[in-house]
Amino acid sequence: NFVQMAAKLPVRLPTFDKRLIDDLALLAKLSADNLKPIAEVAVQLIISEAADTEITQLAATLKSRPDKIRPIVHGLSSAFWECAKARVPSDIFIQAISQLSLSPDSNAVLLATYAAHYTTIVDTTKAFSMSLPQYQHLDWRIDVEIGRRSIVEDATPKFMLRLDTSDAVNDLKSVHLQADLINMKHILNQLEAAVAEERSVHARRFQRYIQ
Repeated sequence: NFVQMAAKLPVRLPTFDKRLIDDLALLAKLSADNLKPIAEVAVQLIISEAADTEITQLAATLKSRPDKIRPIVHGLSSAFWECAKARVPSDIFIQAISQLSLSPDSNAVLLATYAAHYTTIVDTTKAFSMSLPQYQHLDWRIDVEIGRRSIVEDATPKFMLRLDTSDAVNDLKSVHLQADLINMKHILNQLEAAVAEERSVHARRFQRYIQ
């Protein structure tokens, strides 16, 4: 028998794409003192519309050009955003950004900035996200009634499904469903159609536009 589940899921650390990692490669060359104002402006880019002005001022302070600083600020802002969206707590934030290969001093600066603004960043991500349950796991079994002679030749299998989902705070919930073979084939066809659409030229083009 299925057991109703209600548990706390472990935090899933975000995975940064190659372009983001490339944009942030210069962070490894910055001193902790120079990194701190960049991190602060990266946070402002998330929570404020006036961040572009701050980028220009930051570039002047660092004796650089805005077009050189902007990709770094935007990249770091994306890193903060992804961590907050995944609800990465401060105590494992260093683990989440380990893929950036920064020095301990740089990690400490980013951690301090993230921890100081964590609540504000999380609140901002909530405003831009849909609070829909996320798929976690699907389990199933087949039930066939064979206890009566009259149905030995007419036994109809029933599929019992348990769909596990998680909400915005990683609480795990389960929904139990029943389906016959015809509906299971329909579900299979719909899922195959969804996967095929994700691989279509139109979907690939759309993914390039939003990256």
